[in-house]
Amino acid sequence: MARITIDMINNVCAQCGAVLAGGAKVYMSLPLPDIIDRYTITKLKLMRFSPEQKAREPMLDAEISAYEAAITRIREEHPQVDIWINELLDANGACWDLEWEIRALSENEPKWGEIGKRTLLIRKENGRRVAARNKIVHATGHGFFDHKVGH
Repeated sequence: MARITIDMINNVCAQCGAVLAGGAKVYMSLPLPDIIDRYTITKLKLMRFSPEQKAREPMLDAEISAYEAAITRIREEHPQVDIWINELLDANGACWDLEWEIRALSENEPKWGEIGKRTLLIRKENGRRVAARNKIVHATGHGFFDHKVGH
């Protein structure tokens, strides 16, 4: 996937406002924390989805390829990206596991007390995820700090 440069920009789409660059619509680029976070979520899908689930996600291979290309470029400037990936994989994986447990506990007769406990644990794991994303912003200057207020 080629990197879009200013000289590739032809015009702006009158219908949606997207920049038309090299024949493709580009709505916005993603900050590093978002790229790395989405990459880890896509990796989790590849690792955990059944073949049937993967079949319902036809763009999964293209998605991981796009993220891997971006990660390769990021690694050149920020060799610690693998540490960030591991932190986000761990936090996102824990959230995934807890969500799965909540689904299982919700079947038939929901076990509300256990569901509530898992919900609080998701909040804790999401805090780890936010901290990892903020660490990326602090180290790189790319993206925005995430501050959870009131929860």
